[in-house]
Amino acid sequence: MKKSMLIVTLLSAFLFSQINAQTAVEKFEQEAIYLSNTKYVKNGQKYPLGFFSGNLKKEMTISPAAMAEWGQHEKSRNKFLVFYGVGVASLITALVIDDDQEALKTGFLVGSLAAITVSIPFANKSEKSYQKAIWLRNRDILR
Repeated sequence: MKKSMLIVTLLSAFLFSQINAQTAVEKFEQEAIYLSNTKYVKNGQKYPLGFFSGNLKKEMTISPAAMAEWGQHEKSRNKFLVFYGVGVASLITALVIDDDQEALKTGFLVGSLAAITVSIPFANKSEKSYQKAIWLRNRDILR
C-alpha cells in the first residue's frame, strides 16, 4: 500500500511539473516579442512600432528592468539625433556657402564630419539598449 501511494505521489508530481512547464512555454510563446523589419511580432500578430517605437515602449511596462534599459536607449538615441542633426545641418550649410568663403566652408565641412562621427557611438549604444530591453522584457514574462 505504501509503495503504491509513493508511486502515485511521484507520478502526480511529475505530471504536475509537466503541465506547469507546458503552460509556461505556451505563455512565453504568446507574450514574447521579436522584431520584424519595421514591426514587432507578439503571439503571431505583427504590430507597428509607432513613432520612436512608442507602441513597443508600452509593451516594456511589464518589466521594470526593461523600462530602465529603455530609458538608456532613449537617452542615447536623443544624443545621437542631436549630434547627427548638427552634422547634417553643418553639411547643408557648407554646401550652401559661396565658394569664395573657403575657410568658412571648410570649417562647416570639418564640423559636420566631426558631429556625425561623434554621433556613431550613441547610435550603437542606443541599438544595444533597445535590443537588451526587448530581451529583458521577454525574460521577465515568466516571472
